[in-house]
Amino acid sequence: MQVECIDEIPGRGTRHAASVSVAGLTIDAAALIRARVELEIERVVAMHEQKSEGFEDWLVRPDAVEALLNGERGPFGPGSGALAAAARADSEPYRDAMVATALDGFTRGRFLLFAGDSQVTALDEEIDLRRTAEIVFLRRLPRKGG
Repeated sequence: MQVECIDEIPGRGTRHAASVSVAGLTIDAAALIRARVELEIERVVAMHEQKSEGFEDWLVRPDAVEALLNGERGPFGPGSGALAAAARADSEPYRDAMVATALDGFTRGRFLLFAGDSQVTALDEEIDLRRTAEIVFLRRLPRKGG
């Protein structure tokens, strides 16, 4: 079954974020968040792979030895660019850390989950996909000025 993940950001509207495949008719919030994060990581890695095919088109590119020694130079110094991020994203510890960050964000109220008209309030709460196959991730933004 496909679950449609919709992002809603106050003041910015909604957008389709992802379609997550689910084996059963229910899923708990933690598993849904994990599936969404892993899907987003796969997108980053795929974008990296598509861009890496075009390196030969670059006017100037780092020597292979320099790239191995220093990593890609991103906006925050060596090893902070998109290629380095994609390489880290493909590792299991990085994936687990990203999932843990997302789960922590849910428990801290940084984003809310809505299944149909009902708010999902706990990570272990089961979502009945027979009632709705559309989940809204409502991102909460900090207020300006504190």
